[in-house]
Amino acid sequence: MELRLTREQADVLEHVVERYVDVIRTAVRFSSSRRVQPDLEREQLVLEEILRALRRAKGIHA
Repeated sequence: MELRLTREQADVLEHVVERYVDVIRTAVRFSSSRRVQPDLEREQLVLEEILRALRRAKGIHA
């Protein structure tokens, strides 16, 4: 899937994804449910890949 964004939209989306990844990391760290943790970890991996793609598209290699 291809998504075209303005620079401002990409900046906002990057910020939102960063915050959500932080929330998921915290939830995984404190989750005692073994059923929930794998789902959160999968979401975290997907969001981190989205973040990397956003940064690549913006020319930021982090």
